[in-house]
Amino acid sequence: MRFGIRPSKTYLAEAVKSHGFQNLPFLERDMRNTFQKKRQEKLAGPDSVALYNYFMKSMKESNNFFFAMDLECDGRIRNVMWVDARSRAAYKDFSDSVGLDSTYLKNKYEMPFAPFIGINHHGQTILLGCALLSSEDIETYRWLLRTWVDCMGGVAPKAIITDQSVPITKAIKLEMPNTRHRWCLWHIMEKQNKKFKSYKYFHEIKGAMSRCVYDSMSVDEFEVSWKEFVDLYELKNNAWLYTLYKDRHRWVPTFLTDCFWAGMSTTQRNESVNAFFKGYVNSKTSLKEFVLKYDLALGSKCDKERLAEHQSRNTRYQIVTKFAAERFFQPVYTHYAFQKVMDEVRGCMYTTPSIHTDEEDFREFKVEDTREFGDLPIEKRVEYTVKLQKGTNEVYCSCKLFETRGIMCRHSLKILYDAGVQQIPNFYIVNRWRKDIDRPYMRVKVPYYDPVKSECVMRYQKMQEEFEKLAIKAMNSAGDFDLLYW
Repeated sequence: MRFGIRPSKTYLAEAVKSHGFQNLPFLERDMRNTFQKKRQEKLAGPDSVALYNYFMKSMKESNNFFFAMDLECDGRIRNVMWVDARSRAAYKDFSDSVGLDSTYLKNKYEMPFAPFIGINHHGQTILLGCALLSSEDIETYRWLLRTWVDCMGGVAPKAIITDQSVPITKAIKLEMPNTRHRWCLWHIMEKQNKKFKSYKYFHEIKGAMSRCVYDSMSVDEFEVSWKEFVDLYELKNNAWLYTLYKDRHRWVPTFLTDCFWAGMSTTQRNESVNAFFKGYVNSKTSLKEFVLKYDLALGSKCDKERLAEHQSRNTRYQIVTKFAAERFFQPVYTHYAFQKVMDEVRGCMYTTPSIHTDEEDFREFKVEDTREFGDLPIEKRVEYTVKLQKGTNEVYCSCKLFETRGIMCRHSLKILYDAGVQQIPNFYIVNRWRKDIDRPYMRVKVPYYDPVKSECVMRYQKMQEEFEKLAIKAMNSAGDFDLLYW
C-alpha cells in the first residue's frame, strides 16, 4: 500500500500536458536524476542528524547494531539501511523465507521505506531490517541486498518474496543467485482491475485468469488452461499477460511447490507489515519522529510475541480426536503451528482415499478432497496422489503442503491413520515451529525489548486482566465491592 502522491507522477503529468508526450524536454534518466536530487536535498538537515544520532545511540547500547549509509561524493545521503541486534539474531532462526516489501509507504521525503520481514514460530511478522531508499533502480537494490546479506554474516535467505518489480528481480538475480525468488500473488491479481477494465468481457476474463492460477494442480494443467484462456478471449497480444507468462515460475502457485515459504507464499504479508507500523508511522512522519516511533512499534510487536510464547509454553490445546498427529505435535509445536495441524486433522473427514497400487516397498493411494481455490467462493472435488513408504512410514503427497509450509497435510494424515500407524516419524517435526527449543534471539536486549523483565511483565499483565474483570463485576454490586475491597 502506498501513501500520498509521488511527485514524479505529478511532475510527469504536468510535463506531458504542457509539451505532449513526444516532446518532453528531458530524458527519462534526467527526470530520475532530478527527483533523486530533490529527495536528497529534503533529507539533508536536522532530520538526517536525528537519524544518525539514533544509529549512534543504538550502537552504544548494543555492539551488534548495524547500519550503513550510501553517500554521494559530496556527502549527501543516498540510501540508508539498518538492522538491530535482535533482528540479526532472529535471522539465524528464520532465514528460510523472507520478504522485501518496497510498496508499504513513502515518507515526506518520497523515499520508499523498505522493510525486510520474516515469520517467527508463532506465525507472526518479524522485522529483519529496514531501509530508506532515494531511488528504485537496479543499483540501489543491489546495494541494499548486498549490504543486508553482509550484515547477516554473508548468508542469503533460502527464499524471498517481493512485489513484481523489474529492478528488484534483476538485483536479486545478481546478488542472491541461489535464493528462490517469488512475486507476491496478491500484487499481481490486484492489477487485473486496471489491466482488463477496458475489455468487453472484463468480469469473465478476471474469473478465467483466477481459475487458471488457483485451480491448476500441476504445471501441465496450468499450461493447457492458460492457452485456452488466452485463445478464448483473444489476449495473445496483451503485453502484461505476455510478461507474466514468461515469468510464470515466479508467481503461479503450482510452479512454486518445490520450496519452503513458511506461509509467506500467498497474499497476506503486505497487510501484516501495514499492521506492524499502523498507528506509529505514516507518509507525513519526519525522520525525527520516525526514529522515536520506530522503537514503539517494535516494542508493541515484541509484547505480542512474548504473550504468544508464554501461552504456547504454559498451556496446551485439548486433544479431541484419535489421530496420532494430535498427540505427536501437541507437546512440541507452538499454538499457531498446532492449530494448523488441527485444521488438517479436521479436514480428514472430507477426504476419501482409495488404494491405487501396492508394490513391495510402497503403496500408492488416490485421495479425493474438497478444495477451495484462493479467494474464490468455489469448492470442488480434486484428487491427490499419496505414497506411503513401507517400513519407514514416510508419506509423500502431491499437494506439497509439508514441503511448502512444514505442516503435514490431511491426505497424508488420513493414509497414516487408515494404515494403523500410531507413531509418526520424527522428521515430520519441523524445528522452526517448535516451542520446546531455545531461541537465542529472544534473550537479546535492545532498547524496545528487555528479556529479563519478560516473566514478571507477563505475570503483571495476566493479573491486570483478571483484576479488571473483578473490578467490572464489583462496580455493579455494593456487596461484591465490599467483599473485594476489604
